[in-house]
Amino acid sequence: MEGEKEESSGPDSQLSKNSGAPPAPEYAHIQPPSKKSSNPKIAGILLIIAGAVAIITGVFMVALGMLLPGMMGTIPPEYYNYSNVEITTALIQNIYLICGAIIIVLAIFTLLGGIMALKKKMWGLALTGSILGLFTIGVFFISSLLSLIALILLVLSKGEFERSSI
Repeated sequence: MEGEKEESSGPDSQLSKNSGAPPAPEYAHIQPPSKKSSNPKIAGILLIIAGAVAIITGVFMVALGMLLPGMMGTIPPEYYNYSNVEITTALIQNIYLICGAIIIVLAIFTLLGGIMALKKKMWGLALTGSILGLFTIGVFFISSLLSLIALILLVLSKGEFERSSI
């Protein structure tokens, strides 16, 4: 009888006698999930939308620059010739072409930043894409506004991006 008492005197046997259930296993090796927000994903989606709108705007400006000489031929020179500065159709065409090309290049970086934000990789590139997206303007400054919101979200979620060595 004494041998039986020694076996039943352990802490596990007392728990199983009291509750009728086996003792719970220890989960000390499992870490609780970390608190991660959806800010990088939202920022990535906003940057992709901003980049797409900016590319459409840039393509429209380039197309307008190419069509401009034909359209300006019907406008009398006194409407676009001020003081000593001679504004020619070639000058206006070049301005549209250059601005459109710059917007398209900036929009490509904005799209790339959006993709990196969605993947939660390369925080610096995502941040650069959102900063360059501020200068893309877009229709009614939509691209700039979306890029600004994405920039704020990216700054708030810097710790959620993977650390990578280059």
